[in-house]
Amino acid sequence: MKSNDISVCLINKDSGNEIARCLDSVKSFADEIIVVDTGSEDNSPDLARQYGAKLVSHRWSNDFSAARNVYLKAAQCSWILVMDSDEVLDIDAATILKWALAEQPKTAFFLNIHNYFHSDKMSCWSGPDDMTEEIMPGVSVSLSTSIRLFPKYSRIQYSYAV
Repeated sequence: MKSNDISVCLINKDSGNEIARCLDSVKSFADEIIVVDTGSEDNSPDLARQYGAKLVSHRWSNDFSAARNVYLKAAQCSWILVMDSDEVLDIDAATILKWALAEQPKTAFFLNIHNYFHSDKMSCWSGPDDMTEEIMPGVSVSLSTSIRLFPKYSRIQYSYAV
């Protein structure tokens, strides 16, 4: 293991429409890709393999933590980057993250998450005014932060069903 090698880890189920974009965004950044498949019936496992991902099957038990702990166990790199199969890593983020790992080798990193949605389909919900903005007619973005990049330590585990 190098000190800044990165396992990109995600959970997948029937995300064939999105997973290729996700994996394409991390392929030059990741030293390994771990995909925990929870019972897909589409082509997403095959797409993951085409990107060189290590595919691990895990029966879905309505527990995100259990599935996430599967990829933590399978990951072989010094760092874990957690993504959802419908997310894309910003092109500039890879450079910034590699620099951050070198500068702060024992730190967990919060990443800014931009969630885009069709606001006309979300008429029953809207986020706080300072967290949601319309970026073009009918499309809004919700901003959040979450720890998504952290060192791999055997004592780090997810808990609770989420």
